[in-house]
Amino acid sequence: MTTLETINLLQKISLVLIAVIVYMLGFLHGARWWKRNKI
Repeated sequence: MTTLETINLLQKISLVLIAVIVYMLGFLHGARWWKRNKI
C-alpha cells in the first residue's frame, strides 16, 4: 500500500466519522427540541 493510498483512505474514514458525528449531534439536538416542544 502506497503512502498516497493510505492518505486517501484516511481522508475517506475521517469524512465518514465527521458525517456520523454531525448526524448524531443533529439527532440528539432534534430529539431534545422535540421533547421540549411536546411537553
